[in-house]
Amino acid sequence: MPRIGIMGGTFNPIHTGHLIIAQQTLIRLKLDKIWFMPAGNPPHKAAPVIDGELRRRMVELAIDGNPEFELFDYELKKDRPSYSAMTMTELDEAYPENEFYFIMGADSLMDFHKWYHPEIICAHTKLVCADRNNISDDRINAEKERLETDFGATIYLIDTPQIGISSSDIRDRLKDKPSSVRYMLPEKVYNFIIKNHLYSV
Repeated sequence: MPRIGIMGGTFNPIHTGHLIIAQQTLIRLKLDKIWFMPAGNPPHKAAPVIDGELRRRMVELAIDGNPEFELFDYELKKDRPSYSAMTMTELDEAYPENEFYFIMGADSLMDFHKWYHPEIICAHTKLVCADRNNISDDRINAEKERLETDFGATIYLIDTPQIGISSSDIRDRLKDKPSSVRYMLPEKVYNFIIKNHLYSV
């Protein structure tokens, strides 16, 4: 059974931290592929999100050359808000031969009980907490036990390097001094942003 990691997010823009987390998860859990799935219309995002086609293209550029990384633009094609419960139900039905691993950071894990139908997500995928975000192990382990009890979740905790890069910080830096983010982004993504004057560059 193919083991597929789901790396979702707005990717506004995708950055080196995303790629490091994906690669570490792939290796540590012995996954076959990581599917990068840009969100279409994320209901929880207050900050402006640039056009989905531009974000799709940046993901495509970021993962180019890695056969274990694939763009999966499923949510971008949906004319509705991107709820993980709906997406994972549909993916599980469409790809019953796959075993899915939903990758998230510790901040998302701590808020997971507030998500739209977390019990449905847990019924269709395993959860992977791959970025601790300076949240203590005690808090993470307590939340893991809570989610396992309340929602029947299967959760893997893995250690990844602390990169300290965020898309929001990159957007702010691009407005002030674009060259300051050069090595926070894959080179092709950086060049694409500059060429297309994204984020007010």
